[in-house]
Amino acid sequence: MVQSDLREQSLFDILHLLKDERQKGIRFINADQEESFLSYANLYEDAKNFLAGLQSLGIHRKQELILQTDNNRYFLTAFWACTLGGIIPVPVALGRGRAGR
Repeated sequence: MVQSDLREQSLFDILHLLKDERQKGIRFINADQEESFLSYANLYEDAKNFLAGLQSLGIHRKQELILQTDNNRYFLTAFWACTLGGIIPVPVALGRGRAGR
């Protein structure tokens, strides 16, 4: 795929193009410097399963879903579930410490 073609693709289209890719993906490094790998194929499957769970709870296309977690893998799965389902992800940062600090 040519670079200019990618600019014309939606996020949904790009993940769908990568849904069978097991060698490429995302590498996470936690605070203890431990690494884990999530292939695009696994991300796609996890997101589809997460989306099914959201839909079973009554969350549907064009509704907003607040995402608040400190787990990057969980966040990406939830974000892509929203993208696949046409749900609007609303990321919210976790508060740190007491208010006013």
